[in-house]
Amino acid sequence: MDMKKIARAGLLLLLLGVTIGSIVVPVSATSVDRLSITDNEGYAGDVIEILITLESTADAARTGHWRTYYKAVEGDDEKMDITSWIEVIPTEYTLNVGETKEFTVRITIPENAKPGLYGAIAENAGMEGHSGDRRTYIIFEDADSAALSGGGSAVYSGLLIPVSVNVLPEQNPLIPIIRGIQENVVYIALVAVIIVLLVLLLRRKK
Repeated sequence: MDMKKIARAGLLLLLLGVTIGSIVVPVSATSVDRLSITDNEGYAGDVIEILITLESTADAARTGHWRTYYKAVEGDDEKMDITSWIEVIPTEYTLNVGETKEFTVRITIPENAKPGLYGAIAENAGMEGHSGDRRTYIIFEDADSAALSGGGSAVYSGLLIPVSVNVLPEQNPLIPIIRGIQENVVYIALVAVIIVLLVLLLRRKK
């Protein structure tokens, strides 16, 4: 590996490593409208979609991408790594000067997921001062487009955004039926009255 690549990788790790300590970190080249995605909940098999926006604050075009990251900690169980659940659409991007782009973070909860908190060890992991509770992240990182296309040394900057999901206990199969009855009680009552009237009319004819 040449010295340029080593320097680039080292600086990127430094920039991203600083963000682990606090979610409130200024990013000079690109800003983001969400610093955490930790308030998600759903049932096994659900697909959750969250919108997230990047805005260029640089004086030149930036080219970058999204990826997932798991911060392994000794003693963690399998619930902490949900990187396989997450997809950011689109993955790659270019931001011109002053441009804003919207992305979709899609979280697909597996059908066999058991109830509990995934991706973090506490529900308030997204709050400032709780970086130690976070395990799963999405990361955006970008660099000067001209430097990348020219094949020169490019300095990447970006931010880690924690992600967690609370998988809810299996829903009672009768709940949708009960809700349907509650939402259509007037219609059901009207149909019942009509049926009773029809029965009475038929008896009189006999």
